[in-house]
Amino acid sequence: KYRWPRIRAFKFGRFTLLLFRDLRRFFAPVRLMEQVCTSGIVVVSIILCFMLIAISLEQPVRVLSFFLMVPLIILSMHIPLSFSGWGIREVGAVALLPLANIPPEAAFAISIVYGIAIALAGLPGLVWWNLSGGQSFSKRR
Repeated sequence: KYRWPRIRAFKFGRFTLLLFRDLRRFFAPVRLMEQVCTSGIVVVSIILCFMLIAISLEQPVRVLSFFLMVPLIILSMHIPLSFSGWGIREVGAVALLPLANIPPEAAFAISIVYGIAIALAGLPGLVWWNLSGGQSFSKRR
């Protein structure tokens, strides 16, 4: 009867200690710089994708405007209201890219093409997952 609260408290205490240990490792200067650099590379690559799509659609590209607008579009994409940001990304593009002298129709097209490109880029992972029987990589070890 009195044994369960102690075990729960022990498990919570152990969990808390492990959490703080992992946070200390994550925020170590070397690890933190790795995370910041990796995130920066990902964001710059997304901005470049948006710029290349705009160029392919023969739209005027102002680099500084894209570096200011696209991160906001990416941020809006991560609001958990839709599947993979569909709809929200388009609204963000139509709202923000006209500030970079891109017509709303072209902004919508840029966002749609980007979404299709990301979906196509994920297909090899889907094929790999299906071939592995639907198991994650860590469960196959």
